[in-house]
Amino acid sequence: MNSVRIRLKVILLYNIIILVVMWFDPNGYILLYLLLIFILLSIFKSLKTLITKVGNQTSCMFFSDEQKAGNHGAGRQHSPHHTSGHAYNAKNPPPRGQKASVFTT
Repeated sequence: MNSVRIRLKVILLYNIIILVVMWFDPNGYILLYLLLIFILLSIFKSLKTLITKVGNQTSCMFFSDEQKAGNHGAGRQHSPHHTSGHAYNAKNPPPRGQKASVFTT
């Protein structure tokens, strides 16, 4: 409920700013510039969040010491016995009584 009030106050503030700008500039050029600045700021903000998300995903692709130890960052610990979906090799043998195939179910 508190966030709704904050959003309503922000919308009301934007409306007051637009009305004041329209009062002093009836042609609307300043309003167009403000709109352009607002659009560019929102684009840069979304690009920044996109870049940080992609950066976090690509950093997980490179093998670090944590990943070699089985900890794939951010506290996600994997059990050494949980091998479903992974290829078996000399360091990761299949459990007893299971075929050594690349894909497991």
